[in-house]
Amino acid sequence: MKRTINASIVILFIVCNYLSVNAENRHHRTTANTHPGGIRGELLLQLDDAEEKLLSLAQAVPQEKYTWRPQKGVRSISEVYMHIADGTSRLLRNADFEPPAILDDDYLEQITDKEKVINLLKLALEHTRDAIIKTPDAKMNIRTTLLGKRTTYRGVFLQVITHMHEHLGQSIAYARMNDIVPPWTAKEMQQQEKSK
Repeated sequence: MKRTINASIVILFIVCNYLSVNAENRHHRTTANTHPGGIRGELLLQLDDAEEKLLSLAQAVPQEKYTWRPQKGVRSISEVYMHIADGTSRLLRNADFEPPAILDDDYLEQITDKEKVINLLKLALEHTRDAIIKTPDAKMNIRTTLLGKRTTYRGVFLQVITHMHEHLGQSIAYARMNDIVPPWTAKEMQQQEKSK
């Protein structure tokens, strides 16, 4: 028990430290919403969309639903979010970006605490953003291997964001099955009601 508590404190400290270092970039993105041109700008726009929806949906799901799964042998709500974080870290290695140590562990999918899950998901999203920003357009065509196939760094980033959207869809289905309306849909419905 004591070991689990100590590990939890270490996890939260590392995540909070990493996120605070990147706070200025996040603030700039939210207020100015500016991106570099070219492929990096397009990738970052897609990442913005995935990030906003994943995090708002993860916040909307109550803690008691984080261990819910549609059937035995299928990932739970928390496992889907941690699979996104884990997959992101593993895929980005193919573009020569090592993940923060906290994400480089097979235990991630065992975490069910909502706050920890969201913080680790944020960390994976920031790691992705950092990797895209630090890869100039000139390096996007560098050849690499991904899942046993030849591709480019650009292909790696596309796969990372596609993977996020794939499991965002899964998370939306999970939320709907638990009578949770995705926040962006709820907002649209409220706006439609006001305009009547």
